[in-house]
Amino acid sequence: MKSTVTDKSLSHEKNHFIISCSILALFLSISPSLAQKNRSDRRDSIKATRVLEDKLRHEQAIDALNKKAFVLKVDRRIYEKRSKTWGCDPNTNFVLLNGNEAIVQINDPKPQNCDTFKGNASDFKTVTNKKGETTFEMKLKKGSFIIFVKITLNKNDNYCYARLSGRTYYPRFTITGRLYPLEDVGVFIGIDNR
Repeated sequence: MKSTVTDKSLSHEKNHFIISCSILALFLSISPSLAQKNRSDRRDSIKATRVLEDKLRHEQAIDALNKKAFVLKVDRRIYEKRSKTWGCDPNTNFVLLNGNEAIVQINDPKPQNCDTFKGNASDFKTVTNKKGETTFEMKLKKGSFIIFVKITLNKNDNYCYARLSGRTYYPRFTITGRLYPLEDVGVFIGIDNR
């Protein structure tokens, strides 16, 4: 009789152990998929947030171009003739427009060579193509020095590239960077040597 009680309790413990193992196996099989789902949801929400931020920055950049009050903070400078590229400090390399007053400040790779050009801007032209890219053109003039600036703003963000060319002094080169409304950024303006 003692053996039947022990057999029943062993059978009960065995069933309990099997049920516990089954629940544990079920939990372990579900938890990686839940963790993967949470990770995937988190990545999707971060991506959606970035897309919304980029669209907001793009709208602010378009508004700044239309108001003629913006700063293009330069992060890279590309010489077309020499096919050379240099990284730039965005706080000291920029194109700034405030109404009809413009400043182009580009540093050479050597820190002591800072080229600041302050002049009057005119001949403004803004066009948006079918791809959604916005092109803004202007002419800067100070005395006999003239610089033509053509800024192309990418679709759905504030990243852009600009081509600078001049009749007298400026070599032709391209700069890349981000365009911001004038009131949102601080830059260091050097001395105009002309």
